[in-house]
Amino acid sequence: MQKLSVSVFTVFLLMAVPFVAAGQGKLDSDDDTLRHYLSKSDAVVVGQITEGVQRIGVDFGPANPVSVAEFQLKVSDSIKGRVAAKQTIKVTLTRALDIGQSVPEPGQRVVLFLKASGESWATADKWFGLCPHSPTFVEHLKRVKSQIEAPAKGR
Repeated sequence: MQKLSVSVFTVFLLMAVPFVAAGQGKLDSDDDTLRHYLSKSDAVVVGQITEGVQRIGVDFGPANPVSVAEFQLKVSDSIKGRVAAKQTIKVTLTRALDIGQSVPEPGQRVVLFLKASGESWATADKWFGLCPHSPTFVEHLKRVKSQIEAPAKGR
């Protein structure tokens, strides 16, 4: 009986390995979402909120209400667009009111998806315009960006 158990386990393992290995080359399902976020943005930057966090108010437009705040951001990394690292930019954050997040604080590191707005920048979307910083997220975002820029294979 013990030999049969080991044999069944070995056969199961040998059948499962090709399926696990085949999935490693596939794109992450979140990649489509990140591609959309990147395409909707003029610039994508990583940085630290430095000063000037100012809550401007709430806009109760026809859609979901949004909160609006402004702050200065010291850019540490530019993933997309023409915003240089070590530059300080002014950002207007428009965020959906019902997502349960407070106004960002000085010192907080963030990833911003931005649209040009005259001399300053505005978040590209009220839902994803400001994301918490995570080294894993930044690396994944850079990988997706490089896949977009790489020429399509087989053409």
